[in-house]
Amino acid sequence: MKKTYSRSHANRGAVLERLIDMTNNQYRNKGVADIRKVPTPVQITGNKAGKVTGYTQKGEWVDYVGIIESRTIVFDAKETSERTNFPLKNISEHQYELLKSWHQKGGRKSIPHSTFLMECDRVKSDKGYVLHYLKHVG
Repeated sequence: MKKTYSRSHANRGAVLERLIDMTNNQYRNKGVADIRKVPTPVQITGNKAGKVTGYTQKGEWVDYVGIIESRTIVFDAKETSERTNFPLKNISEHQYELLKSWHQKGGRKSIPHSTFLMECDRVKSDKGYVLHYLKHVG
């Protein structure tokens, strides 16, 4: 019997973030860049007998921030199950404002898959890095 794998909304993107974290450690260890995951804020609701309860809050920032060659780098890691496009609803308003250097005109609701194929570089393992994404940063 074939076992199917289903990821919950909470786990979506966890593998991608783990790969990015591994790469960021490699960059840091080699003195290339210092890029870190921004912690998800947690609202503590109680503490009884050493048992802390709480919930994760909606983040006010993007996933990663750091520095490379005296320049700031800020980005969010996104994953989608869509095969034909990347829905812009996956980017929240506060994230959009932070990432405004990338402009979308005309009120699009998604980015077609063909745009990624034609205008973006594929990030992959290279030169010993898990995901050598900095080689595509201009």
